Amino acid sequence: MDTKENGTPTGPTALARVEPLVPSTFEDTMSMAKVFAASGFFADSREAAQAVVKMLAGRELGFPPIASMTGIYIVKGRVGCGANLMAAAIQRSGRFSYRVVKHDDAQCAIEFTEGARVLGVSTFSLEDAKKAGLTGNSTWQGYPRNMLFARAMSNGCRWYTPGIFGGPIYTPEELEELPEPSAAPAMVSAAGPGPDASPPPTAQAEALGTEARAETAGEKPPS
Repeated sequence: MDTKENGTPTGPTALARVEPLVPSTFEDTMSMAKVFAASGFFADSREAAQAVVKMLAGRELGFPPIASMTGIYIVKGRVGCGANLMAAAIQRSGRFSYRVVKHDDAQCAIEFTEGARVLGVSTFSLEDAKKAGLTGNSTWQGYPRNMLFARAMSNGCRWYTPGIFGGPIYTPEELEELPEPSAAPAMVSAAGPGPDASPPPTAQAEALGTEARAETAGEKPPS
């Protein structure tokens, strides 16, 4: 490090890298989650359990706790990820990379590569947003470049680097547009319906039901 005669630094100094504090056990994770929830700094994690889920989801992608708390979202029971965190995951993968080819208020184009091989280009334009009915949103109106980048990045991650994320990955805005997950159908035991289940209709009841429906419709019931 270069210094003046009075000892004042004159050359560039390297900042020491500080490793993030990462819990090693579930008990440590829960303790940290309680601190996050109690801090009140994370509006979507008022309970420790919510913080734990975000931390575990982020950990699977290789991110430390604070990055997970600020970049991982749980929307409608699905895990979402901020576009900047997606970009960081690609850069940290050691296998894939990306390059912003074009980025303005009208369009964002991102080229995805694997080593020296170009995998493809993900492009999202303001015209695409209009066709999808997105531009009525105040965020799109105020920050079109940010939103175009987010859509181009998330599309590219799903198309060209899904292995990094263990499958399809979406931004929280995209998850808001997806329908609510449908409820799982009721399971019927192989042993048959339970004791509280309604008995199946008898042949006589079925015939009466058919006759009643036919009379309501003004038709002659079958003999």
